[in-house]
Amino acid sequence: MRNIALLVSYDGTAYYGFQSQPGGNTVQDKVEEAIFMLSGERVKLTGSGRTDAGVHALGQVANFQTASSIPAERWAIALNSRLPNDIVVHAAVEVAPEFHARRCAVGKTYRYSINSYRFPDVFARNRVFHHPAPLNFAAMREGLKHLLGEHDFTSFTSPLSTKPHHVRTLYEASLRVDTGSAGGEESGRGIAHITVTGNGFFI
Repeated sequence: MRNIALLVSYDGTAYYGFQSQPGGNTVQDKVEEAIFMLSGERVKLTGSGRTDAGVHALGQVANFQTASSIPAERWAIALNSRLPNDIVVHAAVEVAPEFHARRCAVGKTYRYSINSYRFPDVFARNRVFHHPAPLNFAAMREGLKHLLGEHDFTSFTSPLSTKPHHVRTLYEASLRVDTGSAGGEESGRGIAHITVTGNGFFI
């Protein structure tokens, strides 16, 4: 058996997240269907992490085992021709048999975007949360400093969580604000992008 790793991007608006679930309609389901159409194999795709419904990914790693002889460099183009246009495979490589997308992940980065202008941007409604009141960007930056390092995030998790523990390490946490003619950091109006990198999250 060969082990193929994929680099996948997707607009998660129409999906119930990455990982397969009883209700179906997940990114994993769509990629597995495309692999079946291409190779005739029913495989289990392993993602580097799960995402909630509506969450997007710029570059998520996933892998699967296959007996197919299709060259690794042809998987991306072949899968993209069988995937919906809101899921794209950017690269495919053959990796060592022991590679596991989730267990081998060394870090994950999430970005949360908040629009604090009075009115939402209709074109960004699936990617940016709208908060119509001004934000205190300085206080937000100060608060992010306290998230760095190793912490027990049990109080932030679902009581139904099956994780053995909720201790995670955050390596970086930053806030960047995009402002236009109608905004500014002093007024609390703008598009705030919060970027957090850690060794794991709970989504």
